[in-house]
Amino acid sequence: MNDGLSLFGELRIVSHRRDHFLLGAELADALESCEAVLDIVSRNLVVNIGTSVFSRLLGGGAGSPQVYHPSAPFGFSELADLSVASMMLGNTVSPHAPDPDDTTGPSTPIFTPNLTVTYPTWYSVRFSGLVPQPEFDGTIFTEEALLLRNGALFAKTRFQRQKTAAFGLQFDHEITIGRAP
Repeated sequence: MNDGLSLFGELRIVSHRRDHFLLGAELADALESCEAVLDIVSRNLVVNIGTSVFSRLLGGGAGSPQVYHPSAPFGFSELADLSVASMMLGNTVSPHAPDPDDTTGPSTPIFTPNLTVTYPTWYSVRFSGLVPQPEFDGTIFTEEALLLRNGALFAKTRFQRQKTAAFGLQFDHEITIGRAP
C-alpha cells in the first residue's frame, strides 16, 4: 500500500476575447467552439518554502523545530500568512529554470493580476489571473509565480508567450495534491 502524497502544479494559458474569467463549463464550451485557445501547458515547481506550508498547516503551526527561511520569516501562529495571495507575471529576458531553493518571484515583474481562487476537485486548487485584451500589447511574458500573503514564493514556472491586442490571456495555475506513485 502506498500512502504517500505528492504536490505538483501546472500552468495553463488560455487566449480569449472575453473580459472575465472562463471557468468550468464556460471554459470547456469556449475551447470546443474555438472562441478560446489553450496556448501553453507547463508543469511548475512548488519550491521548498511552498512544500513546507503543508506540513505547517497540518501541524497547526505548533511544535519544534521551528523552520525558518530568511526570505520567509513567518511565525507559526500566523497561519493566515501561509495562503496564496497573489500571482506575479514577469518578462525576464533569460529566466532561469525554477529551482527548489528559489525564494523570489520573477526577477522582472511587470503585472500582478487580480486573483480568483476555485477548487475544481476535492484534491486541487486553481489560482486564475487575467491580462485583459487591450493591455500589455506586444509584451512577452516568460515567468509566472504564486506568492504567499507574506510575500514568500510558493511556486514558479517559466514559458514564453507574447501578448497581442487581439486577445486577453488567462493564466490558470492549478496545484494538485495526489497519491505518490
